[in-house]
Amino acid sequence: MFKRIVALALSVAMLLLCLTAVAEDASVQMDLEYTGVRFNMPEAWMDLEGMIEEPVDYGLYSLASNVRLGLVLYRPVTQAQEAEMEQLIQERNGEFSEAEQETIEAFYQRSVPLCYIVGYESGKEAKDAVAALTGSPDTFDTIVPLGDHEGYSYIAGIINASNPTLDVVFADEPESIRAEYAALQQEIIDHPEYFTLIDAEVIPMEYEKEGETIAFETTDLDGNAVSSAELFAANKVTMLNIWQTQCGPCIGELPELDKLNEEVKPLGGQVVGLCMDTGDPERAEAARELTADVGFLNLSGADVKIDYFCTPLTYFVDSEGHVLGLPIDGAMDADGYMARMRAYLNGEEPEIELEPVTPPDENTENATYVVYVVDQYGEPVPDASVTFCTPAACRVMVSDENGAIVFEGAPNAYHLSVIDLPDGYSSDDDDDIYTQVGSSGKTLVVTRDE
Repeated sequence: MFKRIVALALSVAMLLLCLTAVAEDASVQMDLEYTGVRFNMPEAWMDLEGMIEEPVDYGLYSLASNVRLGLVLYRPVTQAQEAEMEQLIQERNGEFSEAEQETIEAFYQRSVPLCYIVGYESGKEAKDAVAALTGSPDTFDTIVPLGDHEGYSYIAGIINASNPTLDVVFADEPESIRAEYAALQQEIIDHPEYFTLIDAEVIPMEYEKEGETIAFETTDLDGNAVSSAELFAANKVTMLNIWQTQCGPCIGELPELDKLNEEVKPLGGQVVGLCMDTGDPERAEAARELTADVGFLNLSGADVKIDYFCTPLTYFVDSEGHVLGLPIDGAMDADGYMARMRAYLNGEEPEIELEPVTPPDENTENATYVVYVVDQYGEPVPDASVTFCTPAACRVMVSDENGAIVFEGAPNAYHLSVIDLPDGYSSDDDDDIYTQVGSSGKTLVVTRDE
């Protein structure tokens, strides 16, 4: 445990050292290269009561909405609290009570967005982009226009420090911390020049592109051999739904997909499910139980090589397995699926609306969750894929070079699952791990092979 905590502390320290190094260059510039924005942080912000962390640079956040996202993060802890925590770690020399372990881990994983940088297609409405991102056009208390660049319009979205949804973040902090947070937000509102728009480096989400061919050999959930070539050839258009047994929206839409399959059969279409976690015998059995009352074909995806970045993710392919258009990331209502299917069956381009993907309850505000993936020695594990799941939504996120994942979602107890790791690592997925409602601070420990 001591090594893990030290690793987390070092991760935070490295971020702060990076910012200090930038400050020595007098510009204090931090590029969100995938989002397309440069944050020109005032040098005075290097000497705060709290701390500014390295921005989170998501870039393209959703295929359907074509929205880019970056976060400027504030860490609501004082320098004195930081010193006290470091002293505690040194004094205990790795011997901590369970309560102390939780306190220390949460301390080094806390952060809250100072503002959200949102880029969306020029000519669209900002409120539609915000709705596509969060599920509600009214998520932000304040919107600061940042300008247009390379076909994108940009805004800084701010959830004000006075917003009750942030009470949990500042509950145990001195009032001066929340006041500083509010003052920094006001500076951003008064000085949009803190952000310079730059050419974005576009790295798309991993998915099968239009015109590419999906091909595989696998089995159905009962073990019978299935060839994708024969399967796709039987119909003009196949809707291939990628899902997992621990994905709430995946399970929730199974009955609707079954009805949809019956509706499209006479039109020359079919719905096929591809369950990706059937490599585990218990999950394979769960998949059989979940699909026992549905009539459309479901396959094992355990050995199928196919790109996907969330579940459910739905592809449409023609009779030769060629991908048609963009996939649908997240669950969609039956009418939406049918509209897309009819368009492809008629040889037309479907009209894709700028709309939320698996939107949360419109009456809730988002919270920030920070999760670290480390090995048994406390070393960060980059490129680990983790799902954040509730009965209403499921999203695949990938850890960065510090083993960190920053996830924005409605306040909830998200079920965490490690679904993919770099070579040389393995995980025990028998543990049920949940985020705490409305707060960050979880560490997933995986095993590095010796």
